[in-house]
Amino acid sequence: MQVRIRADGFDGVMRMVARGAGLAIVPLAAVERGSGGLSFKSLALQEPWGQRKLLLCARDFAALPGYAKALLHALTLP
Repeated sequence: MQVRIRADGFDGVMRMVARGAGLAIVPLAAVERGSGGLSFKSLALQEPWGQRKLLLCARDFAALPGYAKALLHALTLP
């Protein structure tokens, strides 16, 4: 049996899980932000495939406006 369900964002997914509709993989930030009042347990994934690599993307980093360059600088500090 292969069942797929669409939900309206991570909040919807977590509400479905809290109501017993199975399990889901969601970002840690979504659980920390939106689990208030919902009854479910969460476990951090320890497998290599569960670790996310995040990338910043832009058409041309040199052509970014000042506010975007400031954000880029803040996010790429060592």
